[in-house]
Order: sequence, then C-alpha cells, then structure tokens
Amino acid sequence: MNSDAWEILAEPFTAGEVQWRVEALSKDKRRAMVVPYIDARNVLDRLDEAVGPEGWQDSYEVLAAQEGSFAVRCRLSVLGVSKEDVGEGDSLKAAFSDAL
Repeated sequence: MNSDAWEILAEPFTAGEVQWRVEALSKDKRRAMVVPYIDARNVLDRLDEAVGPEGWQDSYEVLAAQEGSFAVRCRLSVLGVSKEDVGEGDSLKAAFSDAL
C-alpha cells in the first residue's frame, strides 16, 4: 500500500463523524455503557478517498439469522490485503454495518 493511502486511512475521523450508542444498561437502568462508532458510509467514503473505488472490495456472509439477532462476516480487501471480522445486530443492516 502506498504511503499516501496509508496516511489517509490512518487519519482520525472528525468529531462530527463519531456517533455514540448505548451498548448496555445496568440492571437498575441508572447507568449505561456508551460506545463510539462511525457510520459505515464514512468508512466506504474513506476507502474511496484513499485507494479509489477500484482499490478495495468487500464481501459478506450471513452466519446466523434469527428474528432480532443476526451475525455477519465481512471480508475487506484493500490493495490486495484482506482482513475479516464479524458483526452482530438486531437487523441484517446493523450486522452488516457492524461487520464492516
């Protein structure tokens, strides 16, 4: 991977691109664990900017699908280097985004 692409991919996302969601609640619902995340579209835009649309590809495999609980594996390849991860969600869309 060329150094320009690596620098673009390594740039932090702006505060406006970082969103927050409640990951878990305490039993009494008075405390919550909140986690940061970025929208999958921001990831796709960053990949396009860094290596162009032809420089990367992704593929997905649904691992589990039950009403309200989904698991998806994503394989992301950038300039010939591939990595995989699994995402979970209460919808297929959420699981696909989480996997990416």
